[in-house]
Amino acid sequence: MDRWFYDRARAGEAFHSSNITATITTGLAATHTGLVLSNPVGSGKFAVVKDFEFAASAAAGGVGTVGLCTGPSANSTNVVHTTPCVIHNAIEAGSNNNTGLCLVDESATLPDTPVALYARLGYATVVGTAQMYIPFNGTLILRPGTYIATYFLTNATTGLGSFTWAEINQF
Repeated sequence: MDRWFYDRARAGEAFHSSNITATITTGLAATHTGLVLSNPVGSGKFAVVKDFEFAASAAAGGVGTVGLCTGPSANSTNVVHTTPCVIHNAIEAGSNNNTGLCLVDESATLPDTPVALYARLGYATVVGTAQMYIPFNGTLILRPGTYIATYFLTNATTGLGSFTWAEINQF
């Protein structure tokens, strides 16, 4: 068990969110479908990312790659939220209870064109063969005005993803 995240969870500062429905992940574009975790401008918090998971739920049109992307720099404009996802506090008390300040969407307009951050998963055309787990364990921190999102290269894929993170005071 990760003691630091356990302590954040007990303090009500750890969160988890996933897609509402399986979503087709887009390429590197500002008009985005797929999973997006964003830390709003002016939040005063760091979002310390614990992990990301993804599983394909439909066969892709061919071999390709799923990864994570981010903005090239911190923004003064927030992600425009189109289809928000439910955020759960680690102290589970039902949906939408003390959801923190970060936001998660399965459809959004990003403030810039994202760049590849992690190109991690090569996938085939068979359902169930495309699964990804990235244990950041705090090595990725989103400061206010930043985001991380799924993307694909070559062939679009439909799937379910989730992020787990903690929110701590910036300084």
